[in-house]
Amino acid sequence: MGAGRPIGVGIVGCGIIARTHIRALLAFPGEARVTALASRSEESIAGAAAYLLEQAEEHAAEAEAAGDGALVELYREIGRGEPRRHGDWEALVADPAVDAVIVTTPPFLHHPVTVAALRAGKHVLCEKPLAVSLREADEMIGAARTAGRVLSTVSQGRFAEEQRRMHALVHSGALGRVFFGKADGQWYRPHTYYELWWRGTWAREGGGAATGQGIHILDQALWILGKRPVQVIGKIGTFVHPVPRARAETSVPIEDTALGIVTFEDGSILEFCAAVSQQLERSQIEIAGEHGAVQAFPWAVYSVDAATNERLARFVEEDVPPLPAAWRPKKPEHDAYRNPGPNALPPVWSMIPQVGDFLDAIRSGRAALTGDGEGRRALEVLTALYRSAILGAPTELPISPDDPFYDGVTAGLAGR
Repeated sequence: MGAGRPIGVGIVGCGIIARTHIRALLAFPGEARVTALASRSEESIAGAAAYLLEQAEEHAAEAEAAGDGALVELYREIGRGEPRRHGDWEALVADPAVDAVIVTTPPFLHHPVTVAALRAGKHVLCEKPLAVSLREADEMIGAARTAGRVLSTVSQGRFAEEQRRMHALVHSGALGRVFFGKADGQWYRPHTYYELWWRGTWAREGGGAATGQGIHILDQALWILGKRPVQVIGKIGTFVHPVPRARAETSVPIEDTALGIVTFEDGSILEFCAAVSQQLERSQIEIAGEHGAVQAFPWAVYSVDAATNERLARFVEEDVPPLPAAWRPKKPEHDAYRNPGPNALPPVWSMIPQVGDFLDAIRSGRAALTGDGEGRRALEVLTALYRSAILGAPTELPISPDDPFYDGVTAGLAGR
């Protein structure tokens, strides 16, 4: 990758999530190009390539309407550049036109694709969960460190304004000693959600509602609190969706509802709930400190002391620096799974700042915000939640490499 040349990005996996990344990459037309696509399905590759062209043309038209000739030419150049097409990920990883790889495959492929890409000298942005086991995650992190390349895990909600304000309030000390947190990702997915062959199995998906959806809000809460978890108590159940029960490799199917209590080294507590079974959808983070409390969604910060209440509100307005302008979405983004019913849900967490952080980390050599071991932290808490729920006892952290659950839930179930 030469100085000033756009970063060549290859995308492995050309489903719906790949299109989200394509949209985000198009926010940085001078910094990155989609140079290669890989999928076992030629139809999926063709669909992703057509989507890239369609979006580039739309962006060019918007730039032309704004009178920005230089930006028009950048988008037209993107539209003229057909990405290389690969029927397997190995070929994309070896492609010299690829400097960085975005992995949007099913979770069980995250490890082999990521490790191979890092060993080939590519940077990697990997969709969540980082891996289906802690051993795989540690091997991925080790490969990144050995290669001196960026490895980042997708957790785009960290870049949202509410989460950034919460993080600043906690780490500035404005809330005083923080002793309690609550992170709820209670969503609904129709039965068709499980039509994908890899969903609903421990070996291929790595987990259910907590891993597929709840990991986002769990990662945000862990990042906001910034404390070391030492124990997890978990409960899981499969109440609404029949496919996970039908596909269960053991007597324990992947969950559609999960509940966890996380205790940190200072004794503070986080309650975590994740579901794809809740039709009255709700997503929320709450943080309580000795001087006040903060909540999203909807946003609220409050103290019973009037002076403190005013100070907290002023801090949020004045002392939280904004994201770089290029990282901010120019228009609202749509969530295809959004339930139109009466709910209190956050806006869509944009992928644009996540991709912007990844590209900047590559250029600057700094660590990505969700880089290295950051993606591992939530994975270990979820592994501990599953272990606790399956064994019926609290799980102490860290999970040792000689524990069967270190190799994933499938190995943990076999080792009972």
